[in-house]
Amino acid sequence: DSEPYQLAMPIKLALNFAYTKLNLNRSSGVNLSFTDFDGEGIDRELPIIISNREAYDLMCESLKYLRTYYNLSRRTPLIDGEILGFDSIVETVTLSNTQPWSIRRMMQVLGTDIVVNHIDYDFWNRCMMTAYFNTRSKLKDLFLVKDIRQPHELSLARDLGATIIFIERDGINKNID
Repeated sequence: DSEPYQLAMPIKLALNFAYTKLNLNRSSGVNLSFTDFDGEGIDRELPIIISNREAYDLMCESLKYLRTYYNLSRRTPLIDGEILGFDSIVETVTLSNTQPWSIRRMMQVLGTDIVVNHIDYDFWNRCMMTAYFNTRSKLKDLFLVKDIRQPHELSLARDLGATIIFIERDGINKNID
């Protein structure tokens, strides 16, 4: 009996919540649902027409969701001794953006560019470990993580004695991801 887990699940949930709450379907013309963020029914590389200001609002609202439901807080060293709030971090990452926004780009910006690089390097690992310990209490035999991508996530899995299976897909984002 196994319990599947996705490191990106909190990212998908947060973005879906924020996109819906901010009613971004009105400005983008695209009515996204959770299944779209989860990769079903839509090409996540397709541009979503939102402004950098709307992306800023989306990221701020997503961070509020992660603070509320996953206890996100700053754990990385401060930059130049300053205490930067989440809003300043999001502003730095989103407002100068020159690439088209897509679901994949939104997920990468929130997951890596904002959370991992500026707020809490190990946040997604802690989310995974919380889910793992919850699974252990259900007496599941296996805990399957389907989407490890970052070296520090892989290191944690190896340190815990996990069996690692690397799957390479032909032609999908071969030059990008």
